[in-house]
Amino acid sequence: MLKKAFSSFRFRSVFLKISLCLCALVILPIIFVSTFANWYSQKIIRDEVESSSFQLLDQTRRLMDNQLNSIDSLSIQLANVNALNNAIEANNMDEIKPMLQSVQTYLRDFYTGSPFIQSIYIYYQNLNMVQSAITGLMPASEYKEPEIITTYQKMGKKREWIFSEPDEDGHTWDSTVTLIRPIPYYGEENSAAIIVNVNQQYFFQNHPTRFLREGEEIWIIHPSGNYGFETRVGELLPQSNLALVQAMNSDTFNEEFQGKQYSFSSVVSPHTGWKYVHVIPTKTLYTDSQLVRLFLFLVATISIVISIVIAIFISKRIYNPVQALIKILEPKTQSVHSPIKHSGELPYIFSTIEKKSYEEKLLKRQLQNSLLELRQAFLKTLLYERSKDHQTRIQKLREYEITFHHTGFFVAVIRLNKEEIPANDVQAYKYFIMKLCEEFLSEKIHVEAVEMEGTDIALICNIKDSTPTPELQHKIIDLLKVTHNQIAYHIDFSITIAIGEYVSEVGCIAHSYETALEAINATRNGTIKAFWQMEEIPSHEAEPQPDTVTTQIVDYIQANYKNDISLNGIADKLGLDPSHISRLFKQDLGINFSKYLINLRIQEAKRLLQESELSVKEIGEAVGYINTHSFIRIFKKYEGIPPGKYRENVNPKFLDSKEIY
Repeated sequence: MLKKAFSSFRFRSVFLKISLCLCALVILPIIFVSTFANWYSQKIIRDEVESSSFQLLDQTRRLMDNQLNSIDSLSIQLANVNALNNAIEANNMDEIKPMLQSVQTYLRDFYTGSPFIQSIYIYYQNLNMVQSAITGLMPASEYKEPEIITTYQKMGKKREWIFSEPDEDGHTWDSTVTLIRPIPYYGEENSAAIIVNVNQQYFFQNHPTRFLREGEEIWIIHPSGNYGFETRVGELLPQSNLALVQAMNSDTFNEEFQGKQYSFSSVVSPHTGWKYVHVIPTKTLYTDSQLVRLFLFLVATISIVISIVIAIFISKRIYNPVQALIKILEPKTQSVHSPIKHSGELPYIFSTIEKKSYEEKLLKRQLQNSLLELRQAFLKTLLYERSKDHQTRIQKLREYEITFHHTGFFVAVIRLNKEEIPANDVQAYKYFIMKLCEEFLSEKIHVEAVEMEGTDIALICNIKDSTPTPELQHKIIDLLKVTHNQIAYHIDFSITIAIGEYVSEVGCIAHSYETALEAINATRNGTIKAFWQMEEIPSHEAEPQPDTVTTQIVDYIQANYKNDISLNGIADKLGLDPSHISRLFKQDLGINFSKYLINLRIQEAKRLLQESELSVKEIGEAVGYINTHSFIRIFKKYEGIPPGKYRENVNPKFLDSKEIY
């Protein structure tokens, strides 16, 4: 039966694809797990090596810092001996003789006090004499290391370490390291020097390095980077090793060294400035990697064999259903102008399903775009055509996902001053104002913004709660005033707002729009006017309603923002609680009192900076800031730049080649 199945090309095709899929499902996780395991194991090893390297380097650093500090401390103690200080001031042999024996005693004590000191001398500059811990005082000409004295004569007040150069074979096993400490500490010139010769091999040989693995080393590098020592035998490092250390851009890195890959770790002593470098071959860190790879290869091979067996079983189970599904799909795709070309069953099924899914998404996108266009078209119908069938229009609005309350409507028309804005920017400004109005007014009323021809925007407003008509009219005007202020804060050109007559049914929205157009055509540019304000009302028939608290405060701020006004003073005058007024102001305008006042002052300051020649101080005083520093600080906080810089940006200065300055 299995042989008969494999004789079918279609079965072989299904079997091959399933086998590849199963193998991929098995091999990819194995590769991922092996890669992650290898990375994690190497990370663990690196962390352990870094930890052990740090401990080893820290141990070496402590030991070497102690040795360096012990030599340095001995030289400091000797420099502070009174007898030595008196001796370096002597100008002849008669003056120095009384102090020589005491200095000689100190020299011998320091010489025998440290196992690393090979010899110790005092050089007296005034007498050009050298005093040894063993042989005593002698002329400088008999001193075996005249280059040390030459180096001292070129030194400043800071002590220096002098290192021996390697011999002809490149070794420095029997060389010395010399510490030269000028004395005294004070004064501008040196009078003498303490010369301490240390045995290089014993001094830089570190006993913990005896436990290092093969190829593992610890280097000690001088702060200058020009000298370094290997701690196994205290030998001077070659310049190639020092160059490699100088090229290190981090405390831990891997680099090829002597034909092999090495891992380097380093620490710097905070006390002496010497650098300690741990060097270990990378190969020794990952000795088990080959074994792990072999194990993973065996696991992958066994998994592939098992996948092939499973693929045979699955292929037999899905072959017939796949063929049946193809027969179902083929008649439905034959009528398509561009039939799907397929090289196998599964690609054919998947491509057909994918095409159906794409067509469904495309249809939904087209429907969504059409919905927005149809929605705007129907809103324009509400503005242009009256209807008595109010229920039908309500139902139609719901189809366009617009829900209006049965509490009344009015239309507000916003007209942009086309003479103040470029024609190319009208569309962008209209879109911005539409979104701003919808967002700001949505808390109070239901608003649908409609883009009209030219520079007009129509706002179809639905009142959320029923209110008596006189009170409603004042509420609508106050709301549109606040909206006007919000828009004016974000743009730099004037707008005009007109409010149409309040209507109770959705079919009468066109009447409100007509009255709004009448009002806006009779309204002065940059102002707000309602249709009912156009009718003259005799004083004996109706009394003007007082402005709301927020409106009064806004008008008062606009008239007195240049003066020192406060919310507490206004509240005291109105006989109201300041916190209550602050809450009302924030609720109506969406902005608190102080921020509104500052924004108004900043806008006026920007206008003066652009249009006037007043100084920054004068402009600050003109907008209510007596303290110039406070004005500059607040202006920079809100605009991002100081007022002087703002003036430079909006009114850049240029030189006139025809003028003489």
